Amino acid sequence: MLRRIICWIILVLLYANIFAAVQAYQVSAEPNIDLFTQKGGRGQAVPCPPFASEEEVILCANVTYGGWPEMNKDVVFQLFDPNGGIFIFVERTNTFGIATAKFAFPSSPDPTETFGTWRVLASVNIAGAPAVDTLLFDVRWILADINNDLVVDLYDVVIVCSAYEATPSNSTWNVQCDIAEPYGIININDVVKVTANYELEWD
Repeated sequence: MLRRIICWIILVLLYANIFAAVQAYQVSAEPNIDLFTQKGGRGQAVPCPPFASEEEVILCANVTYGGWPEMNKDVVFQLFDPNGGIFIFVERTNTFGIATAKFAFPSSPDPTETFGTWRVLASVNIAGAPAVDTLLFDVRWILADINNDLVVDLYDVVIVCSAYEATPSNSTWNVQCDIAEPYGIININDVVKVTANYELEWD
């Protein structure tokens, strides 16, 4: 009899723990979209490392509903350039719930028109409920020009060294210094990229 009571107590305790774990990890059934590029920016409204004006940007939107990927959903990508121009792309999510749009910066007689901060907005509608994410990234003539003053100088070296070993979770993190792979950490690769272009000027 005592053995049976102990078994029942153990079963009740196990059930209570399992139920608590399910409640803790339960995902709300809401639409979600996470916009990022090949360089980073994962998470809601997280900025992305900068691009040089000749680079191709690969925009990715991860669409989920209740934590599960949503396939065959149309995602609208809206790009806003520093001068007020708007570019719009519509791409459909794949079996993994990811929509991808590739974008090259427009050529212009004045290349500096592409320089500055670009804003991207991605939106999707799932079961009548909208989901939106935004992303910011800077465009420069050369990535080593950290402060975008058209010359790679000591200021750029100091800025990147000040953020050395920083990751997005650190207070010293500066996304503008994340210019070399692996992205997501300021390391020797970023410092070398700046110093290798030292004294280079825009002409």
